[in-house]
Amino acid sequence: MPDHLAENRRRIEEWRRTGDLAALWPDIAAGELHAAHAPIRAFTEVMLGPSATRPSLAAADERQCRTLGIAGFMSGMGPLLGWWIEQGRIDAPHGAREILAHHLDHGRRRSARLRGDLVRIVQAMRVQGVDPIVL
Repeated sequence: MPDHLAENRRRIEEWRRTGDLAALWPDIAAGELHAAHAPIRAFTEVMLGPSATRPSLAAADERQCRTLGIAGFMSGMGPLLGWWIEQGRIDAPHGAREILAHHLDHGRRRSARLRGDLVRIVQAMRVQGVDPIVL
């Protein structure tokens, strides 16, 4: 197994054992992660509010883009930010665009997998004479 995969597994096991998210990203300070949530919150407020402005997501360097990606993952907002960027509703630097596009792709693949599972389950239930109600 490549060294980076072994290291990732070690970090995940440490996180599972302790519940400490810092185990997953030891090179990113808690303050940096906390600060990265601020623009996500601000963009969400702008996008869901009556404002007609097109906000710009600032991430000056690769580290800030990575930290923004982690905050997007932790908050669950990464795919939505990626979609807003794809739709041209938010401007973002290249590094942030790449990371959030990855979040969006992952969210789309997960959604497709869950949709396929649901179809198989509903079909199997109907074969057994059960009409499920999906909420």
